[in-house]
Amino acid sequence: MPGITVDRSGNVTAQGEQVRKVTVDGKDFFGDDATMALKTCLQK
Repeated sequence: MPGITVDRSGNVTAQGEQVRKVTVDGKDFFGDDATMALKTCLQK
């Protein structure tokens, strides 16, 4: 997705700001662990 980056440590940023949580259809996805949420999505 444009504007979203993941560094080697797994830190996620969107438009220059750190992503702290991921939501799907308005619901929290993996709480406050954005890195785990993205790793899980990428595995499927």
